[in-house]
Amino acid sequence: MEEMVTKNDILFMSETQKSQAHSRSPDNENRYSNLNLNQNYKCPNFNSCLNLNLYDSQQQSPPQWHCPPPPPVDTNANGEVDFLAELDKQIAELQIQSDAVRHLVEQAKERQELRERTRILCMEHINELRKMRWFMRNNFELCL
Repeated sequence: MEEMVTKNDILFMSETQKSQAHSRSPDNENRYSNLNLNQNYKCPNFNSCLNLNLYDSQQQSPPQWHCPPPPPVDTNANGEVDFLAELDKQIAELQIQSDAVRHLVEQAKERQELRERTRILCMEHINELRKMRWFMRNNFELCL
């Protein structure tokens, strides 16, 4: 028959010898005998656990919900906003300059039309003068 292993013998054995001795021990037949595998078994203090309050109303106030902090401000977004503000400012300046240039172009067109009308009037006047009869007096004057 197999020899019995005592606790003193186990203290002086190597790990492999301990595992072999454990496998030969008489209480190894029902290794899980001391565990309660009954799933319907309830803790004897189960009812006391249910009645346990997590906080005592006299000592502490109940936990309160605090809203999360706002998301961190993205510095890149501020840069983008600054860029867009600068772009809007440049657009406004360009619109003002565009209006000024448009006004100058209109004035230049008016002056050109005025010069054209003056040239046409002068040409008409010259044509009328050409149709008149001229003669020379004292070799340098023209008279009608």
